[in-house]
Amino acid sequence: MIATDYCANRRVQWAELTRRGLAVAIALVIWTPLLVRNLATYGSLTAEDIANIPEDWNSWPQALAVTTRYIHTSFWATSGIYNNIGSLFPVAGIVLSYVAIAGVAWGVLSNRERFAVVVGSNRKVMIALIAAVIANLPLVARFGLLYGQGQGRFLFPLIRPISVLMAVGLRMLSVDRHSRAHLHVAGLFVTYATSFVAFSLASFERLRPAG
Repeated sequence: MIATDYCANRRVQWAELTRRGLAVAIALVIWTPLLVRNLATYGSLTAEDIANIPEDWNSWPQALAVTTRYIHTSFWATSGIYNNIGSLFPVAGIVLSYVAIAGVAWGVLSNRERFAVVVGSNRKVMIALIAAVIANLPLVARFGLLYGQGQGRFLFPLIRPISVLMAVGLRMLSVDRHSRAHLHVAGLFVTYATSFVAFSLASFERLRPAG
């Protein structure tokens, strides 16, 4: 947020710096003992190579393609030990997310007037949300490329930023006269989630070993 304020206003008040610096300090106090323990026990700050086996890819294109697909599908709708139950449900979510991304891009690049109306006074928040997603996506992709474990659940801490950005993108592409559009979208997601749960339960029953 400090960088966001600087980009937006070119000036940051010391009171704001103090509050945000305090938040960072508290996070470091919570996180530092875990890092120290990892370093002392495993000889590594993250210890990610202790429980994960490096993936031996045939080529970098294959690694990128498989990791990207795995992140996409497992973020939206997969289940099972190997995230192999999904059918067309992940596809629906992936398409919806790219439609939302297109809406955000359209607003930022070509229709800033409408984008300003949709975002309102939350411009700095939007910049921070976009920065958070951009900063964390490469970390998940890196983990997937190294260990074949680029699972979508690693993006779950970003659910709120992703949800807000998707809402803005879809709103950019919506028609204002639909005053209850937010109810329609909420109903869509509830139906989507409930349908996938029912599909997963039915799949588990079908795939259960006989006897």
